[in-house]
Amino acid sequence: MVILFDTCIILDHLLNREPFNKTSREVLKLSGQLRFDGLVTVKSMADIHYILKRSLHDEEHVRKVMHHLVALS
Repeated sequence: MVILFDTCIILDHLLNREPFNKTSREVLKLSGQLRFDGLVTVKSMADIHYILKRSLHDEEHVRKVMHHLVALS
């Protein structure tokens, strides 16, 4: 099975946004356990980078997070 992750699912987890952070973490965890293939669009990756940069104000940390996301694929 292949799942296309919405930008908000990933951001809910990364930014620990209530009330969806627990659910998004579980879904991403299942993908990490190879229960299904998770996909993210290139546009979503760009949006995630932009929103994280504006929220965290730490480009180095954002780059590490983005590198980790890319490594999951």
